[in-house]
Amino acid sequence: MCDKQWVQNCLRHNRNSAILMLSSMQLLNSDAVIQLADKIILIKEDEVVFNPLPKDFCVYKYGIDLNQVINEYLHEKTRFTESLEEFYKAIRRSLIKESFEVVKAYAEYSNSSSGLKCCPWYQFARILRNAISHDFHFRFNKYDLTLLPLTWHNVTIQSAMHDQQLSGDVLSHGISWDLYNEMVQFVNCH
Repeated sequence: MCDKQWVQNCLRHNRNSAILMLSSMQLLNSDAVIQLADKIILIKEDEVVFNPLPKDFCVYKYGIDLNQVINEYLHEKTRFTESLEEFYKAIRRSLIKESFEVVKAYAEYSNSSSGLKCCPWYQFARILRNAISHDFHFRFNKYDLTLLPLTWHNVTIQSAMHDQQLSGDVLSHGISWDLYNEMVQFVNCH
């Protein structure tokens, strides 16, 4: 199923997930993280249990002790900051990659692929999606190289970036949300 309503729902879920993750970052990067002291999360076969009861400990696959988060927050700021950066990468990966995939599928379903590929942001987003999918490094193929340098919103991707890590300068907070909004606008208009 790839009709407009389904894609709009997927995009809304992607946005809301990103907002929830950003909210989590805000809480984790504050003294509110102390509230996680002595908390355990259990991963069961078919559910995640927060604040488990004694009966929950009978059958579980993994137990995650949240004291490690507090320890890094209080005593290992560098590691904690690195963990938050990785979490932010997950937010961008989810927002851009998942949104791009459903918009691309919708364009194929609605026979508007040529319109999508003509959007000024499309190739920029496609190359970013590929970098996000490949360990946050640019890996250009022959076709990509024919498009480079590629500029969108005053950010340029160039061939010299091959094998380089995708930086926050290229995929900033603003660029991430700008691309997401362009994808939403495309679906709404087609």
